[in-house]
Amino acid sequence: MGFTIKHYASQVEYSTEGWLEKNKDPLNENVTRLLGNSSEPFIAQLYSDYADGQSGTPGGGNDVSSSGTRVPTTLKRGAFRTVGQRHKDQLNLLMAQLNSTQPHFVRCILPNSEKRAGKIDTPLVLDQLRCNGVLEGIRITRQGFPNRIPFLEFRQRYEILAPNTIPRQVFVDSKQAASKLLEAFKMDKAKYRLGHTKVFFRAGVLGELEEIRDVELSKIIVQFQAMARGALSRSRFRRRIEQAKAIRVIQRNARVYNQLCEWPWWKLYRTVKPLLHVTRVDEEMRKKESRIGELEQLARTEADERKRLESEHHELNREKDNIASLLDAERRAALDQEEILKRTQEREEALEDCLRKHAQRLEELEEQCAELAHDKAGAEHELAKLSQQMESEAVSMRDLASQHHERDQALADAEIKTAEYCRALEDLEQDYAKTVERIGSTEAALAASRESEARLDAELAHMREALEQRDAELDSRAQAEVELETLSNQTASELAQMQARADEAIRARDAAVIEGDKARAQLAEAR
Repeated sequence: MGFTIKHYASQVEYSTEGWLEKNKDPLNENVTRLLGNSSEPFIAQLYSDYADGQSGTPGGGNDVSSSGTRVPTTLKRGAFRTVGQRHKDQLNLLMAQLNSTQPHFVRCILPNSEKRAGKIDTPLVLDQLRCNGVLEGIRITRQGFPNRIPFLEFRQRYEILAPNTIPRQVFVDSKQAASKLLEAFKMDKAKYRLGHTKVFFRAGVLGELEEIRDVELSKIIVQFQAMARGALSRSRFRRRIEQAKAIRVIQRNARVYNQLCEWPWWKLYRTVKPLLHVTRVDEEMRKKESRIGELEQLARTEADERKRLESEHHELNREKDNIASLLDAERRAALDQEEILKRTQEREEALEDCLRKHAQRLEELEEQCAELAHDKAGAEHELAKLSQQMESEAVSMRDLASQHHERDQALADAEIKTAEYCRALEDLEQDYAKTVERIGSTEAALAASRESEARLDAELAHMREALEQRDAELDSRAQAEVELETLSNQTASELAQMQARADEAIRARDAAVIEGDKARAQLAEAR
């Protein structure tokens, strides 16, 4: 026996053999007890075994029902899991595993049942796609909006299809911009939906937009290429025209020059022009000889000046060496002064430490003195009390002279105590005097340390003044050395310039002599 269920792929047959055993769920004992005690006779009859079993258990001793054919099927509370519960747990486990990974499915399609290459059995392939759920998945996908893209990306990518739809001068929200673009595309509203952050499209709509965008980009690129080729062609054409004009100008100048060469007056000018120079040869010779004399005098003057400057340069170099040696000596002396200053500073720090220690000792002594003064005040107070007691006892002694001998003994004891207190007071006064002496000696030592500190401060100030004077002298000497180096560099540059002028004058003199020799030779040839 069985039944048939029509799926999206085809009709699937199911067998009912062992159906109840495979799909039998454990029953909750509370539910079975409730149903067994139902007021409906039919329901109570179905669960009568469970009701009898539950009722017979406390009665005493028999778990078998009255029919004796069935035992209640119950499980422990921890093992109560139905078939639906197990299916739900398996499905949750599968979904958790899918969500924690990135699954990729590869569907293998058998092209034919003969295992031959190049042959496709269309009904077989369609049947496999249908049974694998591919066609059903495609159908479900086409019913929804599988393609989605954010508003900003949609605007940036597809604004080229309607460039004048969104104004450039004002700010437009991304969602409004996407809505205006879709309206400009005249797209059917059933093919897209606007979400909160994205645009959703049905299957294939985004591909159509991409094809239209590729066509528009191709048009723009072709137009840009045409403009670029036109600009390059125009620049080449202008260059060709300029070359043609230049060739015509060169040809015209060549023809004019050829015509000028054939002109008789030009031939006569070229023949007579060299002869016109002969009349001016003597005058030029005199000018060149006078120029030669001037250049020789200038060369001698430059040579004397050069010798004088060289001697001055040597003198300056010697002075520079002397100043450098003095500067080294002063630097060494400054280093010695710095070492002395460093030792003085160390001595000053040691004395400051000693002064701090004495100040601390003085504070301790002052604290002790204050304590002793406090003890003295307490002793004086005790002495006053004792004197008052003595006076009161003397008065009582005068008033009670006629009384018993015990009062005399008490008076004697009081006198003894008074003597002890007096001796204690004398001891305290002696301690106070010693403390005052120690404070005086400490103040004397402190005064001596302050005098030594004042002397050290005076010596340190004197040494600092000496160092400042030495630094000023060193700075002045360094400035003089810098000025001397500057003067030496200027002198060297002037010597180089004078040497260059002298060399130039010598070269001019040699050239003038050569020209004079040439002029004399030409004059001799003319004569």
